[in-house]
Amino acid sequence: MTIGDKEGGELVGSGSFRVDRQKALEKLREFRRRDVGAVMLFARCAAAAGARRLSIEQGPKSIELRFDGAPFSREEMVDPYAALFGTEGAAEERTRWLALALVHAWRPSLSGLSLASGPAGARSRLEASEFGGERVDRDDSVESETVVRLELAREDDAHWRHPIPPEMIHCRPRSHLWGRMAVEVRRGGAAVSRVAAGPQAPGELIFEEDGVFGHISIPPDGSDFTTMDAYLHGVYAGRLGWGDARAAVVGKIEDPGLSLDASLAAIVRNERLERIEALVRRQTDALIYKVAAEQGERMGETAKLLGADAVLRRLWSRRLAGPEVEAERGAGALARLRTLLGLDDPARAARVLHDACATAWLREIAAEFTLRKPAASDRALAAVVDAAPVAFDAGWRPVGCAELRAAFAAKRLAVADEPARRAEPGRIAVWYDGASGRFWELFGR
Repeated sequence: MTIGDKEGGELVGSGSFRVDRQKALEKLREFRRRDVGAVMLFARCAAAAGARRLSIEQGPKSIELRFDGAPFSREEMVDPYAALFGTEGAAEERTRWLALALVHAWRPSLSGLSLASGPAGARSRLEASEFGGERVDRDDSVESETVVRLELAREDDAHWRHPIPPEMIHCRPRSHLWGRMAVEVRRGGAAVSRVAAGPQAPGELIFEEDGVFGHISIPPDGSDFTTMDAYLHGVYAGRLGWGDARAAVVGKIEDPGLSLDASLAAIVRNERLERIEALVRRQTDALIYKVAAEQGERMGETAKLLGADAVLRRLWSRRLAGPEVEAERGAGALARLRTLLGLDDPARAARVLHDACATAWLREIAAEFTLRKPAASDRALAAVVDAAPVAFDAGWRPVGCAELRAAFAAKRLAVADEPARRAEPGRIAVWYDGASGRFWELFGR
């Protein structure tokens, strides 16, 4: 700013306003959301530092985090809040998340904290017993990882909190942390939770494009609404969703370009979300190709299982008529169903349930392509879906939608309630195995 008279006369001074940082930090701490805990922010800091490993040890009056990745320099520790004030050279994501984590760590239950980082022989250590009272000294430990330790005057679950409904938290911190960083939580020296990206299974697709990392799979509930849990640096940021008439998916997506509002608890709705939606739709097409190919490889063996076991046939039909069986199997529904139906082989039951879920998904996609003529760009995909086996004839031969449609058009198709029914000469008899949305309506059921 410049100071002078209104007519532009003599210059008497120049300079810039300087924010009282301590007061600004106190305001930031005062207006932070109480349901945003420091552990998740330190985890985000670790991911932003490029960590591949994060270990969290939870004690009765302490929480210790260790992670690899880019260490923090002495200069960054001396002024750990610089990134919050636009200080030149302090704009890295990891330093911003470190600053935010430190701000959120100071709750009434916190009695002290420390941060040690750097290579052995050149490490520095930040310590504080009150907010704003940080001091930095040399650290003579032989550690190579960054180590954060929170000392608690009393146990306080608030340090772990994240602003999502409690019913969504199945296993802390499994619902909070995800991505390419392997995370282990320990209590009393024993692991209580592990989170790590694994290889993709049938019905799943893992992808990476333009720095966005994702995992999508077939919706277990037959929904036509895509639901994606969005993550920022490995930590849950919010849920995204949109309607998909052709093929819905469920999954998780990690996008470093997401923006959070000032509360750190909600995703900013901007054009970045439109890019995510377009990306997920492109990857959904890739998942359709993958699942259609898997059906060709799996349905022959599944046909043998169904043909030999009436209990598995009831399980198959139950899934097609009521997808809640698949949706709830993680909560013990499969075990109860196994007892109810007399299933004695969990692996076979799990295979049948998965293939029934994939079959229902492909049937709906095939029905969509049949009822709405596919665009030129979708014809190759529609042909692959048409050829994928999605039903069984009287001899337990897997058949696809294209063959069923041709037989129906030629009035050579019979849809039977019993899978063992024989077809008349020149006709195809297929098993009507349960409700599948619009699929069986294509063939008169």
